[in-house]
Amino acid sequence: MPRPPRIHLVGGTYYVLQLSSRHQPLFTTDNDYEYLEQLLAKSLVQAQAHAHAYCWLPHALHLAIRTCQTPVSRIMQGLTGSYARHLNRLRRDAGHVFSSRFHSTLVDPTQWLPELVRYIHYAPVQAQLAENPNTYPQSSYPRFTRSRAAQWIDSDAVFSILEARGMGRAQACEFLAAPPPVRELQVFADAGRGHNRILGSTEFLESLPRSLRRGRPRLTLDTLTDLVARGQGTTKSDLHSHSRQRDLALCRSLVAWHAIERRVATLTEVARYFSRDASTLSKAIIRHRQMHPELFQLNAWRHLVPIA
Repeated sequence: MPRPPRIHLVGGTYYVLQLSSRHQPLFTTDNDYEYLEQLLAKSLVQAQAHAHAYCWLPHALHLAIRTCQTPVSRIMQGLTGSYARHLNRLRRDAGHVFSSRFHSTLVDPTQWLPELVRYIHYAPVQAQLAENPNTYPQSSYPRFTRSRAAQWIDSDAVFSILEARGMGRAQACEFLAAPPPVRELQVFADAGRGHNRILGSTEFLESLPRSLRRGRPRLTLDTLTDLVARGQGTTKSDLHSHSRQRDLALCRSLVAWHAIERRVATLTEVARYFSRDASTLSKAIIRHRQMHPELFQLNAWRHLVPIA
């Protein structure tokens, strides 16, 4: 089956994940980290692009990039190709340094850019390489906290979005330093596996050129259930069980409400899907919506929009 073509949007914001080949180390000394950063700066300046965040892990590169005319694929080809030649010269080797294909996700910056930057800076904590982002030197996090300006790093866009959400500078810094919620970790982990090619609000998706929206798969009840279950820390099989535990009842209500609001399925279809009575499920939606109104909003589960 042929690979889907890369999505190129002029001025688009992308989350990029590039893994090493066969999980081999990408760095031998601190000089390698510095050299890769220099290559990134050169590649971005040449492409008139900017990075919002980056993090170099021993076996992976995480990036948030805003492109101009040059596609993100060309930027990454130049970056990884130059670095692979550098590393092979040091190792006196000619093998593959990176896995054959990097993953990239087009991101709605208004909805997701601050969260993406936080996720990238939190990557070494997830990998148990640091206790917090501030103690890991091989990332762009210091540029957000110590005002280390660079022409090719755009932190202002991140702070502008957070300011529009009503946060001052101090609050914004606290937001970026805080551990991401489980739901956000799952969203970007899925993106890093290549599951999501576009991540954004319905308005963002509809604003894209028709050629990028063509063939976008419809959100299904099965996918919706899986996403809600993982977001709430349970499993799809638990939701299909006969258990009446309160947390599972809440999840079923969430699935039903979002399925109806997003026109994925009717109440009767959801009730049949969970082997539940439609009237009982309807009452559960009303009850849980009163108890947890923040969860029964379309923008509360931004990763549940149809994703290309």
